[in-house]
Amino acid sequence: MINEKILEEIGLTKLEAKVYLAILEQGSALASVISRRSGIHRRCVYDAVERLIKKGLATYIVKNNRKHYYVTHPSRLLTEIKDKEDKLNQIIPDLIKKFDISKSRPETSFYQGMVGLKIIYEDMVKTGEEILVIGATTYSDVNRFFFPPFDIKRKKQNQKIRILFPESKRKKYDIPLSKIRYLPDSYISTVATNIYGDNIAISLWTKNPISILIHHKDIAKSYRNQFEILWKLAKD
Repeated sequence: MINEKILEEIGLTKLEAKVYLAILEQGSALASVISRRSGIHRRCVYDAVERLIKKGLATYIVKNNRKHYYVTHPSRLLTEIKDKEDKLNQIIPDLIKKFDISKSRPETSFYQGMVGLKIIYEDMVKTGEEILVIGATTYSDVNRFFFPPFDIKRKKQNQKIRILFPESKRKKYDIPLSKIRYLPDSYISTVATNIYGDNIAISLWTKNPISILIHHKDIAKSYRNQFEILWKLAKD
């Protein structure tokens, strides 16, 4: 029944909606009549009617020691919704404040192994944004099996990459869409830092790599600023 469905959607329980409509159709009704017309057990009818009365949607009069139930004017349903809206409006500013705070918290994920690194590098390609790399000391060591598929995807979408290698790793690199500069070894850590979009991936390249992925706009901006300072200091 479409009316019953709508009543449920605006906050009445299934029982309340059935009882409300049963009373409405009768004009006024005893609990026994409501039970018979709605197919609801009489005890449940009493409970539902009591809740409707508390919501201001039903009332009763006593005749010959028996309660005859009525529904109040249907416009009361709109008042019920408005009351809920008013209550919600009271807490919305607080909810928004908590939401904004939670959004500003960094999201951090930890990965272990080559599979974890693969997840991070696939995420880099998904963003399509320029990738900034600091301290990629092992790039050449794993280039043969790890980076080619990654570089092919980057090349397809014209995704650029800038890399800061340590001076001791200076050589000719065949990395598509890349710009490479070199810093003294003392500037570069053995931990690789990749900055892309609102993300920072920090990876320790060992036999069983460990990676931390941080998603946070302001932190990424700070890392990007640091990269640009180092980029200016670096040599071609």
